[in-house]
Formats: sequence, C-alpha cells, structure tokens
Amino acid sequence: MGEDTEYLDRHSIKVAAVWFLDLSHAVASCHYLYTTTISQYGHPELLLVPPLSFDFIILINGLIGALEETWFIRRLYTFSKNVWISGLCGVLAFARFSFTMTITIISFQLLPLPVFIENWWWLTAGTVIIGAITDVSIVSSLCHYLWRWRRAECRRITKLIDRVILCAIETSFFTSLVAVLLLVCFLTMPTNFIWIGIYMLLPRVFANSLLFSLNFRESLSQAFGATLSNPEAGLTRRNSLYGIDSQPVVMNDIW
Repeated sequence: MGEDTEYLDRHSIKVAAVWFLDLSHAVASCHYLYTTTISQYGHPELLLVPPLSFDFIILINGLIGALEETWFIRRLYTFSKNVWISGLCGVLAFARFSFTMTITIISFQLLPLPVFIENWWWLTAGTVIIGAITDVSIVSSLCHYLWRWRRAECRRITKLIDRVILCAIETSFFTSLVAVLLLVCFLTMPTNFIWIGIYMLLPRVFANSLLFSLNFRESLSQAFGATLSNPEAGLTRRNSLYGIDSQPVVMNDIW
C-alpha cells in the first residue's frame, strides 16, 4: 500500500507539473497569436521584434522538453541497462536544454530578428539539430531494445511488450517526426515563419507524449498484475539477453 501511495504521489506531481506548463504554453501562444495577427495587424515591420510571450514559449519549450526526454531516457536505461547509450542521450538532452535556456535569456533582451539571426543563428540551428538527433536517438534505441527483450521473453509477457513498443512508437516517434520537420523547415526556409509555427506546437507535443506515457503506465500496471496472477506466466529475464542469472521481472522493468 505504501509503495502504491508513493507512486501515485509521484505520478500526480508529474501530471501537475506538465499540466501547469502546458496551460502556461497555451496562454502564451494565445497572447502571441493575438498580438501578431490582431494588435499588430497592418504593421508587418513589428513582426521583426517578437512579443514577450514568444520568449515564454521558448522557455516552456525547454522545460517540457527536458521533462519528456528525461522520462524516456530513464525508460531507455530500464530496458537496455546500457550506460553509454542512455548517457549519450542524456548529454544530448542536456545540451538541448542548455541551448534553449541560453536562447531564452538572449530573447528576453527583445532583439530584432535580423540582429538575433546575424549573431545567434548558430545557436538556434544547434538547438534544432540537437533536438532532432536526441528525439530520433531515443525512439530508435527504445524500439531496438524493446524488440530484443521481446524475443528473449516468454509468450505471455510478449503481449505486454508489444503494447509497450506500440506506446513508444505512438509517443516518441511522433515527437521525433515533429522535431525532424522543424529541422527541415528551419534549414530550408529560415526567413519565413513556418518553422516558428511548428516550434510553437512542439511543447504541446512534448506534453501530450509524456501524459500519454504516464497514463499508459497505469493501464499497463493492471494488465501486468493480471499476467502475474497466472502461474504459467513465467516472467523471468533470460540469461542470453542480460548475461545474469534469471530473476523475476517487475513492473518498473516493463515501463
């Protein structure tokens, strides 16, 4: 009972944090769109200096992105037990977060876009490139190790792992797709606002991905408990995959 309560408390804190950041992003996005399309209508020159709300969008993007990537990197380490791959993804995620926070600090100076692009284009490009590499690395590594684990486990737990693989594809893959689309638009059309529109969607994608994963973990826990109740389940790790003595599989090993 104590462990369940502790898990629910941690779960509630994560959901509350993501919900607050997502709500803040929605408010900032509405203000940005209202300012650029209504308040500044007929004055395209004002678009050269984005309103303060866009700076908050950048900040929220960095915070939600860090939460989402930390969650999936932790899941990756749980599956793979590979310090190098998990550590590399962690370094990339930290670099992305650091670059985003640096851009946030600079953007609060309300510099005109031409000045910002002239002096800090490399920083924005680095953030977008590292972000795409990080998301693609996480989802590809997750699917790789989940598939290896699937081949090494018994038939009953394979059904659970199939659901986890589907969850990883539906969440991390979509995030990676948006990140790659942002990268392509930024590198090919840096002078228009198409990439900015995609960038504004990224925090919402991060939030939905993390919330879906947290909710999926709760439903998976129920399915896992039903599987454990079957004496024929045989939920153990195989020596061929982990190189250690067989031991029971627990919920945290699944998701």
